[in-house]
Parts: sequence; structure tokens; C-alpha cells
Amino acid sequence: MMAKKKISLFDEHNYKIVLQQLAELEFIDTDLSSLEFKSFSTSKEMFEYQIEALQNAFKVLLKYFNDFKADKEEFYKTYKKYPHANLDYTKPSELLLEYFESTGKRVEFSKLINRMGFWMTMGSGKTIVIIKLIELLDSAMNLGLIPKKNIMFFTANENLLERFKKEVEEYNLLKSRTIDTISLKDYEERQTQGTIFDSQVIKLFCYRSDLLNEERKENILDFKDYLDGGDNYIILDEAHKGDKEDSKRQQIFSILSQNGFLFNFSATFTDERDIATTVYNLNQAVWVQKGYGKKLFLLDNDLKAFKNKTDLNENEKQKSLIKSLILLAYAKEHKQNLKNMYHEPMMVVFTNSVNTDDADAKLFFRQLNLFINNYDDTIFKKAIQEIKDEFKHTNYLVTDKSGEMINEFANELDNITYDSLKLSIFYAKTGNIEAIINPKEKGEIAFKLDSSDKPFGLLKIGDISSWKNDELDGFKIVDTFKDDGYFKSLNDSSINILIGSRSFYEGWDTTRPNIMLFLNIGMDKDAKKFVTQSIGRGMRVESVNGNRQRISYIDIDIDNKSAIQKDAQTLETLFIISTNKEAIQSIIEWQEEQNKGIDWVECSLKKTDTKDKILYIPTYKQNKIKSSTLSNKKSFKLSKVNKEQLEFYLNSIPKEIFALRHQFFNKNECDEFYKWINSSNSLFVDNNIHYKSLDMMIDKMKQRVYLNKSDIDSFKILQDEIIHFQKIKVRADKKDEFDTYIKKSLESQNLTDEEVFLKSKEEGISLSDAMKKYQVDVLELDNTKFRKLSQHYYNPVITSENNDWLKNIISNESEIIFLDELCSITDNLDKQFDWWMFSRINEHYDKKVYIPYIENGMEKPFYPDFIFWLQKDDNQTILFFDPKGVKFTDYEHKVDGYKEIYESKSFNKNNTKIEVKLAFYKISEASGGKEYAKYWVSKDELKNYILGLV
Repeated sequence: MMAKKKISLFDEHNYKIVLQQLAELEFIDTDLSSLEFKSFSTSKEMFEYQIEALQNAFKVLLKYFNDFKADKEEFYKTYKKYPHANLDYTKPSELLLEYFESTGKRVEFSKLINRMGFWMTMGSGKTIVIIKLIELLDSAMNLGLIPKKNIMFFTANENLLERFKKEVEEYNLLKSRTIDTISLKDYEERQTQGTIFDSQVIKLFCYRSDLLNEERKENILDFKDYLDGGDNYIILDEAHKGDKEDSKRQQIFSILSQNGFLFNFSATFTDERDIATTVYNLNQAVWVQKGYGKKLFLLDNDLKAFKNKTDLNENEKQKSLIKSLILLAYAKEHKQNLKNMYHEPMMVVFTNSVNTDDADAKLFFRQLNLFINNYDDTIFKKAIQEIKDEFKHTNYLVTDKSGEMINEFANELDNITYDSLKLSIFYAKTGNIEAIINPKEKGEIAFKLDSSDKPFGLLKIGDISSWKNDELDGFKIVDTFKDDGYFKSLNDSSINILIGSRSFYEGWDTTRPNIMLFLNIGMDKDAKKFVTQSIGRGMRVESVNGNRQRISYIDIDIDNKSAIQKDAQTLETLFIISTNKEAIQSIIEWQEEQNKGIDWVECSLKKTDTKDKILYIPTYKQNKIKSSTLSNKKSFKLSKVNKEQLEFYLNSIPKEIFALRHQFFNKNECDEFYKWINSSNSLFVDNNIHYKSLDMMIDKMKQRVYLNKSDIDSFKILQDEIIHFQKIKVRADKKDEFDTYIKKSLESQNLTDEEVFLKSKEEGISLSDAMKKYQVDVLELDNTKFRKLSQHYYNPVITSENNDWLKNIISNESEIIFLDELCSITDNLDKQFDWWMFSRINEHYDKKVYIPYIENGMEKPFYPDFIFWLQKDDNQTILFFDPKGVKFTDYEHKVDGYKEIYESKSFNKNNTKIEVKLAFYKISEASGGKEYAKYWVSKDELKNYILGLV
């Protein structure tokens, strides 16, 4: 009989994560300029990765509702560019069939495609992202970017719901528009009756996800009472947790968001639909690779000795314990060299059982007591040697550097002695364990040595009764009446060892863990989620000055940074020891495998040697100006209806009340607002822009009473401001072929006819063969051209209008037409100028090469597609060229911005006279207005235009 072929969950060519691909590769040009992603509260700003996650989300949302008109079938066609597993519901429930159209006996996944997942590890600030998402949904609705719908939030339990509400309270401080968290029980009353403040708040309906079902019972609500035609934005936070009803509950959320959108947040996605629709992946593997989490080191040493509840392997249990203590002492030793930086290292012990006679927590405690009172030098030395061997031969499980080890620290372990370890962890070389119990804390027991006044350990469980009555028999028990329990103040306490069960893994927020033990924790579905989330909580980093990245990722002005990094490496590592090493390893490797589904390889093209050429780019300085000084067409845009509403509103309310309501705390600012609104050029009527909320519109206008306007500051030599050529993405299966063509292109020559003739004679080959070898202009592969241009900033120049295996190349039709025409006149330019060069500009990566302009009362950067440097004697002309065709709504403001800064002006830098020019390449017969006609250049005019810039 033939062996049965092993079937993996995903075919090797399938993408695991699809939606993130669409956001970052297909929807990259989505205009998000109307939305503000950075600020959060008076004390917090969003981290870069949180901003990226939300930007990805709104690229998708805006595309879905505007370009695809919320047509699920059309939207799903874009998914098909990235092959993925079959996600259809092949055995749909009656509930799903009641609300979604079926095909045969299945419901196609395209019917539920209006969803996105945020795969964010514990400690990454998931709650902050959720709250900012709510703010942005409200803003986008009021700006008319997405449809108006209810916003609802669901999470797994009461504890998580209360913590979420506390974060919302912090967000609301000093906000002009706050989030009102409303129980879903009050939905009908709030929707029908409302309050006088409803127009000034973001209404957010909240409830526990496990209390939603098909019928109402006490606290359980019937989802159909809140359906509202499926016109809801549903936000889920870890709402896939719970019992066997989960699958039905997930379907309920899909029904509630049937005509809206579903946002799913979790640290532990395992369902393939959740993974495919992940819009931003920040699981533990990615978290570490971005520099935000501790690296993971999984020890070969395991805790299997603790599986045997008998006393037959006491030495093995003792050795396992000693190894963990050695690692903790090692981490604390490195902390001594990092004063006022990083955290105090701590060991966390997760146990499967805590209260039975042979509970794992009790076995661990007994071994701890044995170690303190019965030192065995042989076991201690053997433990150190085994860890040294592991350091020398074991790679990090998760790191940002392939094959990274910790072998250089192996010999440092010899410095750790029994006495130094006890002094470091237990605060005394001798003594017996005492228990400290606070009558107000029913789930805590602290431990200290009777020769020290500092507690070294803490047991955190649900109920300490059995410990107090049995396990602590013979131990001295001391009462304490401190106001707060030790667990609540872990960050500032002397506790070095935290022991407990699963009860505390959701209720803590600390960067202290460096050693994490999983004692007899199983590997069923729930246990995998528990282990994943626990590791995530232990991975948090706080390095220097409150920075949440590892030290190698932050720019700090410290003389001895390299010395700090050596000590920091240990503090930036989470050492994991488990009863089942293979299970832990499989969880982490599975996460990495999901990311590998994104099989794009980032490649860099070759920067051209500029030799003695100096390429200048402009730098800018900003001045604050009053909006009342702007010309009409640059001013704030709004619809005619908006303008009439605003005028009526301002005329019907006293100025003082207006200032109070809209939080104008500065009288001069309020006076300037009125002056601006009453000036003849303050507002520009554009019926394509309509605000649904008057408060939102005024808030936007308030931000633009004053604005930053840029002017030329100086010119600097181009260094690393153009970097997009280092960000070429190649589909992995085409990487080798791509590399071959890059090499061929860079080695190609394009000699003159006379030079080719001489080569044919020298090498004894035919003229035809010599032409093929030495007159190579363009190489082609799959409708993609590789062109070597000595005047381009990098090589080769890659162009294609139809390519599905390369990203960040020149693919716009007008750019390719322009480039082809430019190549036909390079000889003319060579003769006219001493030298010339040019480069493409990518607005997503080359952020510092731009022309500032003002539109809609706000300054924006204009990124032309190309920049030229034309040198003649001591004169350099910087030419910005934009071959995008005529777009009447776009280009006029950009030209105006150029004219104000550069028109008819010259500048001097290091004895070089610099002039800056701007031109648009006209590829159609259409043309701009007469005022702007001179900025448009046709194909026939290109050569003479550039030659005339001497």
C-alpha cells in the first residue's frame, strides 16, 4: 500500500495573511491625509507600529466603501491575486444560512469578506489601537469617507471590559470630543431618546461577548435586538475566548456587521479565516523582529522531572530549579551595571495546579525550600555546566538576527556562586523561609527569609486556604496590613519569584520577567492560547528613557552605548523553561510560519557612483501664518450647505458661548477664528466636500486658524534621502531569476558601432554576435524591462505596466512613456551639460524630497515623480518633473506652492548657483489653464525644454 501523502494546513504557494498584502502592496496610494493617526491622549502618542496598523486598516476601509462601493464580490476578487486556502463555510449552521446567501450547501467566504484582524501580541498596546480606531471611525464618518453606522465593542469578560473603560477615561481627558461607553442594554433608550450631548460625543455600545445569544435571559442579550440591518462597525477584543458556543458567537458578530465591517483584535489567532484577513501582523515573532519585544531563548533543559509526583527524581527536580535560579541571578548581575535603566529581573512560574496535595506549585515551593536549606555543591556545579553548554550550542528561538546565539556569555556563569545567588535573589546567605499574609488579600502569600526584611517571592492564586492550613505547617507566618497587595506593586517591589496558576496572567502589566517557567501546562487549544499570551506579557521591554524598543533600535546619545548593549542583551532576553519544550517551540515556529506566507523578498538595487558630482536637494523651514492671509482657493473647503449652516450657527450663538463650547481657551485665537471666517477669502465652496457633523467641521477649522507654511531654508548634499530603490519587493519564487537579470543588466554595455566593430575584430567573433554582446540597451523578462542608465541615481531602472511579482518599480503608464522619450535624448543632454543625473522619487519612502504647497487651509508635500540635476559650469538646475497628465483638481495648488518658493529666484550654495524648476509632462491633448500653460511640456517639446535650462 502506498504511503499516505502528508497534507499540510496550507499549500506551499498559498498566502496565510492576505489582507495585509492588499493594504501594503495594492492599496498603497490610498489618500489618508484627512485622518490624524499620531496623537492619543495628553500623556501618550501612538507608536509607529500602531500607526502602521491603523493606516493599513483605513486603506482597506476607504477602498472597500469608496472604490468597491461595499461590493463584497468585487472586493474578494482582489484577494484572489494572492492564492490562499479555501475559506468557505462548507458546513454552515442554520443561523448562518438564515442571514447569508448559500451556494449549494456552503456559504462562500466572500459573503463575509468585510472583516479585518489585528494580530497583536500582548504588551503591544492593543487597547490603545482599539480606542484610536474608534476615534478614526468617527472622524471618517463625519468627513464622509465611510458610511455612518453604529460602533459596538465586545470583549471576553468583565475584567477586560472594565480595563478598557479605564483606558477610555484616560483618552477622554481634555478631549473636545469624547467616547461615551454605553452598555448595550441601554441601546434602545439611547438610540430613540438620546441625550443633549449626543452630537458632541462618540457613542460606543459595549458588552461582554459571551453574553450575546439568540434569546434574552437575565444578562444574556438577544443579538437580533441590536441588528439594525447589519449596519454596524463591530470591534472584538479577544472575543473568540470561551466555551463551545464560540463558533456560533462568531457567526453572530458576522451577522451584526453584515453591512458594516468587523474588526477582530487578538494576540492568539489560530483560525485560518482570521489569519487570512489579518490587516496587520504583530505576533510575537514579528514583534521581536521589529525590536519591540525581548528575544526568546528556549532552554533544552526542561521540567519533565516535575511530571513525576514521587520523590524518586528529587535530584533532577532540584537541578531544574537551580538552573532557573542561576539564570535569574545572571540577569540580576547584568542589571547591576545598568543603573536607572531597564527593569529588575524577575522569574515567573506558571503551574497547572496549586491546591491539591501534590500540586505543581507546592512541588516547586518544596524544592525552593530544599535549595535554601540543603545545598548540594555537585548538583549546583552540574547545573551551571549544563547551562554553559546550552549557551554555547543553542540559538535564540526568536530573534531579529538569523542564527544568533548567546555563547559569548557562557563563561560568565562561573562567577555565580551559591552565596552570591542567595544574596541576589533571597537577600541573605542564610535563613529560613517565612510566610507573609495580608488578611485583605485572600489570594496572596509573600515569602522572605527570617534573616532579611525583604520579601523575595510571591504566590498568587485564587484561594490560599489550603496553603495556610497544610503546606505552610511548620513555617512561621507573619501578618501584614499594607494597603496594597504585593501583586499590584510588582514593578516597585523586591519580589524576584512570582508563582501562580492561570489566574493572574491577564491581570498584570510589567516589563520585569526574564525567566518564565511552564510547569505541567498542557498543550490543548486553551493551553496554547494561555502559553502564547503569557509569553507575550513577558516580552515587554523598557530600555532607556522609557523607550519601548531594544537598545539597538533606538537613537540615544550615550558615550558607552556598546558597553550598555552587552549588559542589555540579557535584560532583553526572555529565558523559557517548560515541561514540554517541543510544544513551546512548535507554537512560536507556527507563528513565524504564518508570516512566511508573505513570500516577498526585499531587495536593493545598486546606487550609481556619483564620483565628483554634487547633487543638491532643498531643505525647508516653517513659519506660522494666519489663515486669514491665504488666497481664496487655498482656504478651507466645504459644501455650500456647510457654509450656510456655519453662518446661521455663528449668528445665533454668542461669541463667548461659542468659545466655551468649542474650547477656545485663548481669546486671541477665538478672535482670529472670527476674523478668518468673516474675511472674504476664508472659505472655498466645493460641493464634493461635505461635513455631516458641524462640530467636527469646526474642530477641523479650529486647527487651521494658524498653519505652518514652509519656505526655503538651504540646500544640502543628497545622502540617504532617496531610498526607495532599497525597498524593491520581489516574489520569492522569482528571486533567483530577478538576481540574474539584475547582474546581467549591471554588467551590460552599450558601445558605439565603431567600438563594437573593434570588439568583433579583437575577439574574432561576428559583427552580429558582437552587437548582441556589446550593444545591450534593455533586458526583458515577463513584460518587465531592466534598463541600465549611467545618469540615473541607481541601476537598473525597472519598468513594467503589468507585473505581479515586483513591487516599488516604475509601473505608471505616463512615467514609462516619459522615461522612454527621455532615453531618446540622452546624447543631446550629455553634449549640453557638463554632467546631468536624475532619479525617480517615491512618495512613500523618499519623504524629504518634495515641494510644499497649501490646499484646503493645510500645508501638504508634493512629490513629483522625478528629480533632475543639470550642471553647467558653476550652475546647477534642479528640475522636478511630474509626468502624470493633466489633473485640474490637483496641479494648480502644487504649481502655486512652487511659484511662491522658487519662481524667478536663484540661490547660492558653496559657490554654486542653484535654480529650481518644475514641469509637468503632457501625454494627452488636454491642457491646463493659460496661467499654468508654461509648466506643461509635450513629448515634442521635451528635448528643447531641458536643453533650454542652461
